[in-house]
Amino acid sequence: MSTAGVARADVADYLAREATAETKHEFVNGEVVAVAGVDWEHEVVKSTLARRVGNALEANGRPCVALVSDTRARIDETGLDAYPDITVVCGRPDFDRTHAPPPCSTRR
Repeated sequence: MSTAGVARADVADYLAREATAETKHEFVNGEVVAVAGVDWEHEVVKSTLARRVGNALEANGRPCVALVSDTRARIDETGLDAYPDITVVCGRPDFDRTHAPPPCSTRR
């Protein structure tokens, strides 16, 4: 995935801007980086892998879900906020309470 455009900010400014942004941005070491889209092949691989990982987790009775890149993840230890291609969440997700997503009617 390529990136374009870099700006400096603190995490609070980044989160406030990202809440209303029309495009995705990642927060890396104090820099807000615009994230470019992916090509067809990348999207097919990502979607197929997420489906297969999710199916394997379900078949093994794991309380997990595989999510694709529309879910922002924060790594507290590094300060990184990013949109990974695939994220696996087991158990209850730990949302940033100031920027939690709206309630979802589908619960696992």
